[in-house]
Amino acid sequence: MHTPISRPTLLLTLVAVAVVLSAPSMRANDSGDIATTVNEFANDIFKGLDGNDNIVYSPASLATALGMTYSGTAGETAIQMASVLHLDASPTEAHEVFAGLTPRGDSGTPIFGAQCRENDGRGLLVTLVVAGSAADKSGLKPDDLIFSVNGKPVRTEEEWSKAIDSAGEVITIQSYCTKDGTVKEKEVPLTAVEYLTTANALWFQKGYPVDKVFLEQIKTGFAGFTSDVDFKKNTAQAVKTINDWVSRETNGKISDLLSSQSV
Repeated sequence: MHTPISRPTLLLTLVAVAVVLSAPSMRANDSGDIATTVNEFANDIFKGLDGNDNIVYSPASLATALGMTYSGTAGETAIQMASVLHLDASPTEAHEVFAGLTPRGDSGTPIFGAQCRENDGRGLLVTLVVAGSAADKSGLKPDDLIFSVNGKPVRTEEEWSKAIDSAGEVITIQSYCTKDGTVKEKEVPLTAVEYLTTANALWFQKGYPVDKVFLEQIKTGFAGFTSDVDFKKNTAQAVKTINDWVSRETNGKISDLLSSQSV
């Protein structure tokens, strides 16, 4: 693969998403357009699959994995990948396009039904509450500060996700209303927390010079985690590191994605 500005040639992408469907045909630049792109890509894949059996696959997962890879390409490789993905966007624009597939992007849309952002380390500042979501049922409002979930601090997206994922049957949320100064504590049944989440990651060989702009695009456009591991000298540990990450991100539903023979 021809790659510009020392962008990585060794990529391992882990993705778990659902399919986003329907939109008029147009240049892929927002969430509606990326739906069209994924639909066209999905149709191409489906035509190549065995139609005699039941088929379960996630075109959005495949498209996102390839989209992350496409972001680091140039030349003929980029042209061919853009054709396969039905993308009009260039590799440097791909992260903006695929942001439409990501429930949690720059703005930090948590799995609880509230869009939040960090607030100087004190907590997560609620910027939007989805009607009918668990966040809405908890009484959260825009401008509230979420301090804790089940007694665990939620100053970052990572802390928020871990607190929700490790919750029992009831989630207790403590928040501070910035408008009237009251501290609220609300219990919400775990059954109210139904969500779609994604887990995207890019792993590259330790010591390989990777363009920082490229890594930032993976983070902002794909909500992707990036890290180096030593595939060459310590394959077993690299596999363990990746599998542990996958297990955490999937709530233990996928624990052994890779084997030492697969990398």
